[in-house]
Amino acid sequence: MPPSFLVTDKHSVVRVNAEEFPFQDKAFLALYADTEKGHAMIDVIQWNQFFKCHVEVRDHEKELLFNGMITEDGHKAFQHKNIPLECLIQVPVKFGVSLHVQEEGNADVEDMECHQVHINTQNGDTLLKNLKCGTVHAHSWTGNIKCVSSLQGNIELKTGNGGAIKADKLQGQHVQCKTQDGTIQVKSVYADDANFWSQSGAIYLGSVHGSTVVDIHNKGDVKIDSLDGSLNALMKEGNLAAHITRHEEVTVRTGKGDISLDLPVSANTTLELLGSQVEVDKALSVENVEEKKEGNLTKFTGKMNSSGKGSVKSEARDGKIVVTAKDWFESLNLSKK
Repeated sequence: MPPSFLVTDKHSVVRVNAEEFPFQDKAFLALYADTEKGHAMIDVIQWNQFFKCHVEVRDHEKELLFNGMITEDGHKAFQHKNIPLECLIQVPVKFGVSLHVQEEGNADVEDMECHQVHINTQNGDTLLKNLKCGTVHAHSWTGNIKCVSSLQGNIELKTGNGGAIKADKLQGQHVQCKTQDGTIQVKSVYADDANFWSQSGAIYLGSVHGSTVVDIHNKGDVKIDSLDGSLNALMKEGNLAAHITRHEEVTVRTGKGDISLDLPVSANTTLELLGSQVEVDKALSVENVEEKKEGNLTKFTGKMNSSGKGSVKSEARDGKIVVTAKDWFESLNLSKK
């Protein structure tokens, strides 16, 4: 389903009910208005005057095109009335979705299994729920992007200005989240490669699996509850705190700020730390330790448990680096009772 344009408060795309339509060969479009909230009454004739909708089936491209808009008469009639409107589109579960929403309109896509879901909004918010697709792209000028339950596919989420990204679970070969000033908050990520970028927003990640890149161009903090894989994090200014469960290469740099890393006592890794202050937990078994001053900075190197393929490189030229031991039980965030 290619682009659908309609100036409404909310656009929702959901699957057609499988019990009522087991062959998944039907599609429906409905427009709802809360006239009581807007203190207005609209009859059928006025609906036809105020709203125009065109449906086209393109057999050659195998596309179903919905085009809708509020007419000039509709804009005049509603310019002094706040009437919430919703456009509800029901399509077969395998239909691809391409939805373009103008102005303040919100977008909502749920429970689809298809080759693509592409959403574009201007100032409205986007809600994505329980999607299993080849690609999931959601772009917004300023709106928030919220992902509920699980998103599976090659995922790209981008928003500008103060728009934020919040997600439960992102899973795919490639995952990318990008904001300008807004926060990025993701509970779990399973990806071959994941990229989180912000101009000056905080980035909070829960359980992260795979190769992960975190880049804050100006100022913002980073927190990672659990890392299983590799990490490359770069911040111009900000603090980073991460718990590392299993790792390959970990590189963390901040121009101004503190770095706090938790490592399991059983980790096989090399350590290379450079900061204005460096503290390494004595509970960690570190061999071949070298600690020396380089101007106002302290450089610490060593090997844990005879080393291995893992490496931890950390740099905080205007901040403190603290590496602490954390056992398996503590990593579960459970209280010892």
